[in-house]
Amino acid sequence: MSVLQNKPLFLRALLPFSFLLAYGLILLVFIEANELQSHPQWLWNLLGFNIFTLIFALFMYLTYSRKLRHQLKEAEDRLQQDQATYAEMKDALIEQQREQLSATEKDLLVSRKLYHDLFYRTADAMMVLENDQFSEGNPACLALFGCQDLSEFLGVHPSELSPAEQEDGTPSKDKADKMIHMAFEQGSHRFEWLHQTRKGKVFPAEVLLTVIGDESSPSICAIVRDISERRKAGDEIRFQAHYDSLTGLPNRRLMLDRINQALVSSQRHAYFNALLFIDLDHFKLINDSLGHSVGDELLIQIADILLHTIRDEDTAARFGGDEFVILFKHLGSDRDAAGLKAERLAESLQQKISRSYKVNDHSIHITSSIGIYLFPNNVDTLDDIIKQADTAMYSAKDSGRNQIAFFQSSMQDAVVKRLTLEKDLRLAVESNAIEVYFQPQISSDRQIVGVEALARWQHPKHGFISPDEFISIAEDSGIIYALGDLILKQSIEQILALPNRPRHLSVNISPYQFRHPGFQATIAALIEHYHLPENFLVLEITEGVIIRDLEDAVERLKQLRSLGIRVSLDDFGTGYSSLSHLKRLPIDELKIDRSFVIDIEVDPQDALLVETIIKIAHQFKLHTVAEGVETEAQQTFLSKQGCLIFQGYLYSKPLPVNELQRFIADFS
Repeated sequence: MSVLQNKPLFLRALLPFSFLLAYGLILLVFIEANELQSHPQWLWNLLGFNIFTLIFALFMYLTYSRKLRHQLKEAEDRLQQDQATYAEMKDALIEQQREQLSATEKDLLVSRKLYHDLFYRTADAMMVLENDQFSEGNPACLALFGCQDLSEFLGVHPSELSPAEQEDGTPSKDKADKMIHMAFEQGSHRFEWLHQTRKGKVFPAEVLLTVIGDESSPSICAIVRDISERRKAGDEIRFQAHYDSLTGLPNRRLMLDRINQALVSSQRHAYFNALLFIDLDHFKLINDSLGHSVGDELLIQIADILLHTIRDEDTAARFGGDEFVILFKHLGSDRDAAGLKAERLAESLQQKISRSYKVNDHSIHITSSIGIYLFPNNVDTLDDIIKQADTAMYSAKDSGRNQIAFFQSSMQDAVVKRLTLEKDLRLAVESNAIEVYFQPQISSDRQIVGVEALARWQHPKHGFISPDEFISIAEDSGIIYALGDLILKQSIEQILALPNRPRHLSVNISPYQFRHPGFQATIAALIEHYHLPENFLVLEITEGVIIRDLEDAVERLKQLRSLGIRVSLDDFGTGYSSLSHLKRLPIDELKIDRSFVIDIEVDPQDALLVETIIKIAHQFKLHTVAEGVETEAQQTFLSKQGCLIFQGYLYSKPLPVNELQRFIADFS
């Protein structure tokens, strides 16, 4: 604090001097006026007052000057203390600024190290673009572009590390300049790009361009990442969405899209297309008997045949299971000519499919049924086209398989009926509504030696349904396994319950049953459960079962015969068996088909064929059973040739078990 700031003390110190000053001024005035010469008393009084004032002033000065000096000293001390404090604060501030500067420099060093590590150690290729050229790059660039040294791509334009054109056909130089321009405008820009290694390998990349630096000299940091694996995964996802994973053919979704496109185009330009539905005959049998791995390999081979048979503008697809669909486009504007062309294409496909295939040491022969639908018609929709082609295919199968059929409107009713029968058949099997009839087998000495079990279905609405019809439905739908087990069980129980039962019970076995992996176990369980005597059960199989895979059939037959059953080769002569096959088959009996027996009296060829079959059976020491015997003349001819067992309407039609019991009693 300064002295002037202590106003009372300062004024008191100046007060005596103020009196002296006032006295001096008064004296000066009187002297000027010569007043003192005329009044000497005043002079003495003034002198005394002056002396008093001088003494008083001196006293006041001595008194207050000491205090003033003390206060001045205190003020000076405080000033020095303030100066020292200020100096300390200044030093502290300088130190703080020095520490802050050091921390900033340290942070800067850390940031530089982090940037260095990020740039040089990251797995992604990072480069700096200055004036549209690479000016810096990290080591990851070497691996990405196949370079030995960074200098190989520094100072070059991005297009020089790219193919001549990008995927959209744009020159790489032009598109690169556009991408850089967009990055400067937006601050950053991400896009996909085709890059190229120094050895010429092109690969897809994801590029991120980010503007760095100040406004006076901006640069771009480019991060490049190889996305080949990501692209591959994306392609696989798209492939799985539109292509069959097993065969590589288009799947249902893609085929439906192409059919729809063909429909729209053909309606606009007035030309015909054809849709073919191809179903492999008895494919379920292959899956059930040889396993799905064999079935899958067969599908792959057939798909390859289709791909190499159709034209480039056509499409072959797998709709699922063993169903293939072919779209033939642009068959012409004339319907008849288009139909003829479609039929020829279908015949070519069918011929190439129908052959023997070698799969896992199995020799498999397979045929196909093909349905054809020409479109467009007046009110065609996508669903209509699919349904009509499918309907035509089922018509081909109903015609005996290995056939080609065009869609006709009358077919739709047949398909609806078939689907209804399939549903009703499933219910009939579940409720044991399928009956078993028996047709006796009579020996030449007029003994009932056996019976053949035959399935019969009396439909509540349609009446009697032929076995040829409902057995086919059962095989196509998979009901055959439950139906076959039902017939085996019912026929065994009913025959064992007869008081005078025949020596043999013959049961027809579907190829699907025979090839099923669990069939032998089913037969073994029935034998054990019912305590069947040896050679009581006779299983009848057809030649077609054997031809499909001879080695497998022989092994299965050996296993069945080891259980104590007999095996009969049914409908012999109607298939494709050779004598070499017959020699290897472990069978006990040949059944002569009724188609040969019915005309043996009038047709020399049938008579010769039957005679030959019987002689072959004798040579291989096999029994023979003639089916369809209806006249005494037929029996006489068969007996002379050496056939000793007969079955047919000459003796009895198929009978339910209660009528069979009466027949046995009356016959004996």
